[in-house]
Amino acid sequence: MILGLTPATSGRVEILGANDGRKVRDRIGFLPEERGLYRKMTPVDAIAFFAGLKGVPLGEGRRRARVMLEAQGLGEASNKKMKDLSKGMAQKVQLIAALAHEPEFVILDEPFSGLDPMNQQGLEVMIRDIASKGATVLFSTHVMQHAERLCDKVVLIAGGQKAFEGTVDEARATAPRFLELEGAIAPEAVAACRGWSRWRARIWAKRAASGRRWRPAARARRR
Repeated sequence: MILGLTPATSGRVEILGANDGRKVRDRIGFLPEERGLYRKMTPVDAIAFFAGLKGVPLGEGRRRARVMLEAQGLGEASNKKMKDLSKGMAQKVQLIAALAHEPEFVILDEPFSGLDPMNQQGLEVMIRDIASKGATVLFSTHVMQHAERLCDKVVLIAGGQKAFEGTVDEARATAPRFLELEGAIAPEAVAACRGWSRWRARIWAKRAASGRRWRPAARARRR
């Protein structure tokens, strides 16, 4: 709806002062969840191509592509075929392609999906860099750690409805953290852990092949 590809069934969406995303699409960068770059293109060609769709001249697009690839440690891969890159490298290239026209508003759909921890960390750095240059970044994720580290504001959706909107600190206060342990540990030991309180013991029944086995569990809330 923000991009103007799907009409709103009710209400309205305003983006960059326009009530139709199609009117300002050259000012928006979009990374879809379903990745797709031409496999026989090089990263430089792919980035320049997508920048060209947003009005960037080919020569300038290729220059920006080389600079951005080098900044992300992909300089040596700039002339390889996309099909020869790792998934993490290809995902970085696609993100660069969404940014090469220097958008004011960036939409990232599940940008961390399928990436290993190292590439996730690198992507977080890229997102911070985008925001530090003045762009607004909107991204969806199922991994709350990314939202905690990156977001000024979060919106939680449950069952198609907005369940929460506010800052990360407000979200933490609304949904306190719990630690749940299962195994041979006394509830008193959990309660004595630094920074944890309000413990309560619970008994979990586990059925083993030889019969019934009981194991204690404890739950504690972080102060």
